[in-house]
Amino acid sequence: MAVRAGGLILEANREYAKGRFTEALPLYEEALCMELDSRTRFVVLRNQGRIFLTLANIDELSRAQRRADARRAWTEAIGIREGGVDRAAVALDCGLLCLEDGLLPRAARCFKACVEYDTAHTHVAKAAHERLGETSRLMGQAKGAPPKRIAA
Repeated sequence: MAVRAGGLILEANREYAKGRFTEALPLYEEALCMELDSRTRFVVLRNQGRIFLTLANIDELSRAQRRADARRAWTEAIGIREGGVDRAAVALDCGLLCLEDGLLPRAARCFKACVEYDTAHTHVAKAAHERLGETSRLMGQAKGAPPKRIAA
């Protein structure tokens, strides 16, 4: 079973690399139905989220659904501890997508997760921290309160 999943994922990765996203997507979906170790599941979900977002940008008719699919895949990927350093980058991507879609509380949770996961405090954590401040200000304004001052 593991060999079949590995071959399926490699085939999906080849299609993904060639930009053939609609061909890669069902292969990733099939792989997710198989037993995968946590790191492999993380990578498949990360790639699946990227495909959903790319397809959303191409096909305006299904844009909202694809963006929702991307958020779902990335949210599941963030929950996988074996994501390693990529976990912070996925949390940042998911937070940015939520921010663009006006899902402020969810964006804030993603940005907080990114800062928490990026223990090396790279540019990813810095970007997440900046966006978290922006999101907090927007959340304060949405509630009718004056903009909150965020301590540096």
